[in-house]
Amino acid sequence: QDSKRVIWITAFYSAFSGRLPIALDEFIALHPDIGFEFLPNDTPLDLAAGEADVEIRVTQTIDDPTLICSKLNEVPFSLFVSKRYAARHGLPKSEADLAGHKFVGYDGRHTRNTLAIWLAARIDPGQIVMTCDHTRGIEGAILSGVGLGVLPTSFGNDKPGILRCFDLPPEVSQSMWFLANPAAYRRPEVKTFAAFFVPRYR
Repeated sequence: QDSKRVIWITAFYSAFSGRLPIALDEFIALHPDIGFEFLPNDTPLDLAAGEADVEIRVTQTIDDPTLICSKLNEVPFSLFVSKRYAARHGLPKSEADLAGHKFVGYDGRHTRNTLAIWLAARIDPGQIVMTCDHTRGIEGAILSGVGLGVLPTSFGNDKPGILRCFDLPPEVSQSMWFLANPAAYRRPEVKTFAAFFVPRYR
């Protein structure tokens, strides 16, 4: 185990329960001399500072031009609500139905993203009863019945107790990226993993 070349990989928490572990298992079977250290975090780590070697990130743009970037796919978003909330207050089917409902909003670094802007343009500020700075917090708040919230469509579809109200327009979708620290990418094991992982995850 100590002789293994280790890749530090970070991603949002939900990624480690999806296709990512399957791809990692396949890679490790082919390259038993390469290991991984998982660093799940809904707040992106600083790749340029060496906090991780590679990252799976959902965002609209990559601000650091020095990172090695490969776009994996588009991530659509939908409005979700818990079954308990819907039983009490109804299930909105379109933007025209949002009046009178309570919402969970994004805060922190997310306040300027397209999801927050889309929601702010369609409801009154007083309708937001809770804010969170990451997807897991939004998901938990929706499940608790606090209010409606926006999640990646695939995440919400997989959660018992959550109902999808309607899909958001394509222009507010984001992208999923494979990112690598340039120094780490020069290591053979990282380059080998990138070449294996990116086309499979797409």
